[in-house]
Amino acid sequence: MVLGEFVVKARRLIKSAYTRVTLSGVTLSFFLLSVSFCILQILFQGFLWNEDSAAFNTLDGILENTDVPTSLLRWLTVKENGYHLRLCTEPPDGAQNVSQVCPTIFDSLSMGNSSWIAPDNIRKHSRNDSSPLLLTIGLQDGENLIEITEQCTYTLLYPMQRLRNSVDEEIALVFSQVWLLGISSSAVLSQSIPHILAVFAMRCLATGWSAYTIWRTIDLRTRLWHLIMAPNTPCHTDFEFLPDYFKSRLAFQVPDLILNVVALIFTGLLGWRLVKSFSRNVFNCVGPPAKIIRLYGYMLTVFVSGQLLSYLLTTSISLALKEGLQHNRLVGVQIGLFILAFTLTIAMYPLGYYAVRHERKLTMIAFIVILFGLIISFFSLFSFRGFRFTWLQWPFFACITGVNAAVIVCCAVFAVLCRKHFGEGLTHYLNIEQLLSKQNFAPDEFSTEDKNVRHQNEFGNGTLDDGKRDEKWDFMDRSAPIYTLRFNVNGRVA
Repeated sequence: MVLGEFVVKARRLIKSAYTRVTLSGVTLSFFLLSVSFCILQILFQGFLWNEDSAAFNTLDGILENTDVPTSLLRWLTVKENGYHLRLCTEPPDGAQNVSQVCPTIFDSLSMGNSSWIAPDNIRKHSRNDSSPLLLTIGLQDGENLIEITEQCTYTLLYPMQRLRNSVDEEIALVFSQVWLLGISSSAVLSQSIPHILAVFAMRCLATGWSAYTIWRTIDLRTRLWHLIMAPNTPCHTDFEFLPDYFKSRLAFQVPDLILNVVALIFTGLLGWRLVKSFSRNVFNCVGPPAKIIRLYGYMLTVFVSGQLLSYLLTTSISLALKEGLQHNRLVGVQIGLFILAFTLTIAMYPLGYYAVRHERKLTMIAFIVILFGLIISFFSLFSFRGFRFTWLQWPFFACITGVNAAVIVCCAVFAVLCRKHFGEGLTHYLNIEQLLSKQNFAPDEFSTEDKNVRHQNEFGNGTLDDGKRDEKWDFMDRSAPIYTLRFNVNGRVA
């Protein structure tokens, strides 16, 4: 019996979803293109992930049996055409302790130094011998072994870190495509304008980041040339550490950018048509005054921000935790802030939607407190040197957290505006629209801008008299009706 009811409900839901998706050519095109872009972009991100993983595993295999701790922080500075690489045991605290905690590994202006010896504070194990080391590494370079200096092994930590970051970025971008597909589907199924706007905003971010990564790949190739490939560098040998990495990566990045641009264009065109269609459905029965439209815009901004934060906050927290655990830099306060932010993220959107849509004052206060709690938690993280160092050295993390902070502040500002204008007619207006739309009520002619309005009486043979709009009438004055409707005993429009 229970199984049978479940099957019936499932069929109804599937039928309802199919009806919504095929409602028009625009909704069907938007849905199918969302699915297609999701599949194609996941494939491209998968190819890029494979290239990054293979390159990372190559360098990790070289350093696996050495005395190099992979938890060291990499700090590369570029000044006056010179590349200065340092490795830090902890994030530097100003210029006074840089030399102690961040010894220099390589300076391109002085080139390689065959007598270089790693300081004890960046070794796994201390050494009594002060002579330089020459390591023999077995690689699949024909049948030959290669010899590299100890300075080279420490220098390789920088490209290894960049490749690990790229792997994490590709995983985050794969989840962003799944999130985009889910939000796009929800936009069509629920005819939601905030979902459409959130999808378009995310497409803009994805396209901008895709364009940036092409420049970053070319820049990384230049940096690694000066660090490990150029003559007189510590790692210059006949063996190529990353022979085809940059060529292969660019071969996938260029079509990925083209696909992102095409997805952005189609999302913009189809999304705009859907927004206009959904807007007509929202204000289909009663023409809204300008003030109501402004308040509705505030509400939409809160909803769009909440949709974006569901991905941005989760991704920021995940990347920060992973980076902190990798370098053993997390402290109890940081972990507590991350857990608090993640918990608040889960409760934030449904709480905010209910509070804003239904104008629940206490719930709205709780929502605003959560938002300001997230703002305080986020900016408190910058008091930790490790978080600041990661933010400065990892562009993807800086981009995600920067956009995240801007969206949280935007959401908080418009949430306060919504709370300020509670009781001014928005919820009452939307409830009237919802009631009239359920009754299939659509007046032939109504405008809030014309002073003279003639309405056709759909419930009789005559027409209503011409009337003038009362400029002093307040929308919340429910004693002044707009329409005279006949209802039957069931409460429906007769």
